[in-house]
Amino acid sequence: MLDRSKYKEMKYRKLRRDMLSAWYGEEIARTEIVACSPRPRPIHEVMDELGAQVFQPETLQRIELERAWEKIAGRQLAALTRVGGFRDGILNVEVRHSAFLRELAETADLLRSRVNAAIGGGCRTIRFIPSSGTSRH
Repeated sequence: MLDRSKYKEMKYRKLRRDMLSAWYGEEIARTEIVACSPRPRPIHEVMDELGAQVFQPETLQRIELERAWEKIAGRQLAALTRVGGFRDGILNVEVRHSAFLRELAETADLLRSRVNAAIGGGCRTIRFIPSSGTSRH
């Protein structure tokens, strides 16, 4: 379905610009239009709104985890790991080298509590898996 509100707004802006130009002249009309226009918004706000409309909630949580992974895991651990997938409450964390898998198993509870604090809950289990080799390490 076509969203006609966007076109109505464009038509209204053109009408307002024409009226102000006829009344004040072109230069003052531009100043008045800018003064009455909504303020610009940061792109991350717009992208978050669009993402909420397009993506499933778990996908949004995974994206949020990817953004905050270094803060959640710490710089050293984040250098060795990355967020893999997040589905049905299970967070897969890709590990750079398989030798670290056993060592990281001890940190799973601490990481899970930090992850839940960052995304507002929903992570039941963390699984450490070997990196597929295509990651951004």
